[in-house]
Amino acid sequence: MDYHLSIAGERSGPHTQLNLIEGIREGRLKGDELVWHVGMQDWQPLRSVREFDDYWPVSEETRLLAEAARTRARAELDRPRPWIRFWARVLDYTWFMLALGFVLGPQLPSDPKVIMASPVLRNIPWSSLMLLLYVPVEAWLLSRYGATPGRFLLRTQIRRLDGGLPSFRQALRRSLQVFLKGLALMLLFPFPQVFTALWSRSVLVQRGISPWDETNETRVEHGEPEPWRYLVVTGIVVGIAVTFLLVVAQLAAAMSSLPN
Repeated sequence: MDYHLSIAGERSGPHTQLNLIEGIREGRLKGDELVWHVGMQDWQPLRSVREFDDYWPVSEETRLLAEAARTRARAELDRPRPWIRFWARVLDYTWFMLALGFVLGPQLPSDPKVIMASPVLRNIPWSSLMLLLYVPVEAWLLSRYGATPGRFLLRTQIRRLDGGLPSFRQALRRSLQVFLKGLALMLLFPFPQVFTALWSRSVLVQRGISPWDETNETRVEHGEPEPWRYLVVTGIVVGIAVTFLLVVAQLAAAMSSLPN
């Protein structure tokens, strides 16, 4: 399409669209020039012509507004959300233990009485072992996808400081430190999980970053979960609670039937 320009009453043309784009990029055309092409009813300011919207340099005001918007968005992504992280981890431990139970279940006695009567099986620190086995699995998922199933459900991701995915080695160090600095302490001193979560929340809110993220130069990004995600999490948590009570009742019954 050919364009005609009118600058200070002097008309020129025809010009190609590429000619006008080059003039905009080089600063020769400021936008208040009048332009006309076949099909237009009247002359119009060049800046008002839609075909050239993407080629005008960004004004300083627009640049500052965009920078402020990016800063706000980044702050929202990085805002500590301890309970979201807590429930994401609970969901991850749940699916991993279910998967591990599916794999190892056939190898263990089906009768809880046999397990409780066996000194070897009874004294194995099952919780610590399962959480430790989860470390390399979590590291692989984070290095490949930046999230685990629980984190994906609650729209949480682990990223490097530059925004890329962590390497497997980097994610492995992080997951191992989570186990050693957080979970292992909880298992050695078995306070209720809610108090452990409250302590973790206090540290995270005060510092804005967890020790393992600070050490490994990673950060946690949070999106805003939709309501249906919260409903799914609520259903899973209720299911976990009911299952836990049933297991405890079964183990209590098995222990009460053992000889003193």
